[in-house]
Amino acid sequence: MGSVASPVVQAALNLRPSLSESTGVFTDPSSDEFKTLMQRWSDLDVKEPAAILTPSSEEDIVQIVQHAVNHSIPFVSKAGGHSPWSTIDSSGWIVDLTRYTGIKIDIQAQTATVQAGVITKPLNQAVHKAGFFIQSSGAASVGHIPFVLGGGQSWMTDQLVSAKVVTASKGLVVASETENADLFWALKGAGQFFGLVTEVTMRVFPIEQDILSWNCIFLPHQIKEVGQAIEKCSSEDNVNSPGVVIIIQPPGQTKPIIMVSTKHFGTEEEALKAMQPLLDAKPVQQIKETVSFANVTDSTDALNRSGGIKRQISCGMRSFSAEKLEESLTQWNQLVEKHPGAAASFFMFTWVSTEAMSKVPQESTCWSHRDCGIWRRQLTKKSMSFVSGVDEESATAASESAESFLAMCQKDQSEAERSFFPNHTRAHKLEHRYRDAEARKRLRELKSQWDPEGFFTRQFI
Repeated sequence: MGSVASPVVQAALNLRPSLSESTGVFTDPSSDEFKTLMQRWSDLDVKEPAAILTPSSEEDIVQIVQHAVNHSIPFVSKAGGHSPWSTIDSSGWIVDLTRYTGIKIDIQAQTATVQAGVITKPLNQAVHKAGFFIQSSGAASVGHIPFVLGGGQSWMTDQLVSAKVVTASKGLVVASETENADLFWALKGAGQFFGLVTEVTMRVFPIEQDILSWNCIFLPHQIKEVGQAIEKCSSEDNVNSPGVVIIIQPPGQTKPIIMVSTKHFGTEEEALKAMQPLLDAKPVQQIKETVSFANVTDSTDALNRSGGIKRQISCGMRSFSAEKLEESLTQWNQLVEKHPGAAASFFMFTWVSTEAMSKVPQESTCWSHRDCGIWRRQLTKKSMSFVSGVDEESATAASESAESFLAMCQKDQSEAERSFFPNHTRAHKLEHRYRDAEARKRLRELKSQWDPEGFFTRQFI
């Protein structure tokens, strides 16, 4: 006698006949298809769902969401699979959007319409081929729409023209400045809590020239000079030269390096001026090359591989501090000395100009971090390539180190100034992820209107 399917599995199977032929419903965890669909950027806290559904049309997405709502079945959506919230246990479903990946470029309107499963690199390639660039993630396989919904880094939500959203209370709706404007405002920074966005239309911008990528490698004893150089490089004078500094131990090495990676959206003369403080710090190695927008994420591919136990978390800062960079190296060394299995962890500061962000009124979106030009991140990894020397203790120690370092970075901030990137955490205080009190009040009111039962999490309920 065969086993009896759970009600949640049976609900997915009952839905199958009404979906298009190209849409999949997978309920057997032992099947190759199920195992492949379970792959994510991190194996941290992976759960096994009752079913994985792979819609290939907007109509299918609408039916799946409505069926789940009608039967009170919890579900999560997955695009690139980077989010720690794109997994669920046997009480619910994963709605895997990787078959819904259309991209349409409107050259006259200078917009790109992007479907729910599109990830960064194919989008960049399509937009570049049409002669444009678009605000997108710095990692090739990150889902574009989920990244935008959490704010990206503010300027991404600022480029949102419209969105199509499957909501729990009103089904499929269009949101823009002229249609469901309140929902449109909420989508720009907190969209993941209001519905499943099937499609967005965003502004794109003509390409004027390729991007100059300039990377510098320094040794640990140069940390003070590097920090002082970045204090100058990350100033508002260099509006077209965002960058990142990473303390990382390369594979096969036993000591960390300090790697500074910058992208320059201007002339080579302007890039040289922006880079001069770093060049004066005497890097032991430089790599300078021109890259097209289609390939702008290639330099982060090594950090973007699926699998392994990883966690990323970040906090906002108003200015870069050389002292805090030095402290980050000290903390990295202390972590790895006590827990060698955590050696694949790294500390990272990114910087961008706040000039463009400051030109957009704060009240136009619910993103509340326009004053933060610096983001401090730590990604903690227990990589499978280090499995012989890595255990749960090391992973836990790395996570604890991340939290203590964030606290150090924010020690000179008031409670109101503390800032956490919404895409990276749901555990930290809502007041730190959505810092404007009026915006939080408005989000709660909109949540009661669009998702009163909390199908799209209970945030703001």
